[in-house]
Amino acid sequence: MNRRKTAQRETGERIQTFLIGFFIGCIFSFSLSSWFLYLNGSSGPVVKEESVSVENLIPAEQEYEFWDMFPNNEVEVEKFNVQDRKYALSEEIWEIQTGSFYKYYDANQVRGSLILLGLEARIERVSIEDKNRYRVILGPYNKKAKVVEIEKLLEENDIESITKSIILEKSKNELQIP
Repeated sequence: MNRRKTAQRETGERIQTFLIGFFIGCIFSFSLSSWFLYLNGSSGPVVKEESVSVENLIPAEQEYEFWDMFPNNEVEVEKFNVQDRKYALSEEIWEIQTGSFYKYYDANQVRGSLILLGLEARIERVSIEDKNRYRVILGPYNKKAKVVEIEKLLEENDIESITKSIILEKSKNELQIP
């Protein structure tokens, strides 16, 4: 019990010593700054104020230079008839499956890692033997070169994938645009 009172007294003395030193320091700094101001005299304000009119800050008329940079404002576009172009009747597209999971959480984890790689992934739910599976799918892509590039990126990051080719049949009515 005696030690407790001694410790409390020492703590109180430390706080008291700090406060006294703090106030003496404040008084000393105030006195010093007052003395400097007295030596400099009241020759003028420390901060100079300037009056600036707002009208001088806003230009009367702004000049734009980009009109001179682009003298020809018209662009010629080649006119063509859509019906004159030759379309293939079938189009091949590809999708890349990067996983199939029983839990949505697991599929979303893989989707997140694909997003961090800069790929747009989606999750499809399918039912197989009355059990839900969640597939992580990239695509569809209409260029094989893009698919090969993505497969290479997935391989570099140790992500297994399956590429599916889908052939879309187009009717001739879909190709004719009025």
